[in-house]
Amino acid sequence: DISDPKQSELFAKYPSVLKSERLIEFITDYFRMMMDGTVTLSQLETVMAQEIEVMNQESLEPSDSMVTLADSMPAFGIVAAIVGVIHTLASIKLGKSPGEIGGSIAAALTGTLFGVFSAYAFFAPIARILEQNAASDVKPFEAVKEILIAYYSNFSPMIAVEYGRKVMFTDQRPTMKELSEGVMATSGNKLTG
Repeated sequence: DISDPKQSELFAKYPSVLKSERLIEFITDYFRMMMDGTVTLSQLETVMAQEIEVMNQESLEPSDSMVTLADSMPAFGIVAAIVGVIHTLASIKLGKSPGEIGGSIAAALTGTLFGVFSAYAFFAPIARILEQNAASDVKPFEAVKEILIAYYSNFSPMIAVEYGRKVMFTDQRPTMKELSEGVMATSGNKLTG
């Protein structure tokens, strides 16, 4: 099962897990370490936490880029306004009417409005959604970590799975009853002891 998860009857029972190459690699790598028997619980937990932290940093890159863009848009608007005001002041020397000057100032201030509006109404919300998606994507790895750590700590498989269930976001987490029924449906009551 660990050496060839794609051909494993055990993993075949969990098609949503099989869809994620990275999750399969995560599970099998740590099962190998556990089967080796030389890694301590503390070492296992530390290395899993480090890998999850790296995954989290990688998954936050798009969000961080969008936050940078959102943060820069008000400055872009201010620069647009300053350029517009400079252009307007230059047009005073050309004898433009007060109405034309007012129109130019309004256009210059539109740049500020655009920068602030796009930052707070568009780019910042997108950044937040990307951040939420990144956190959601990492949760299955955190759940597997908790399950394996609990199991390695000699908890029964059902209790170990419950440890993993508890770290999932509410919209991802099955109820205890749903989890128990799902585990029993795929694995039978051999997991309860």
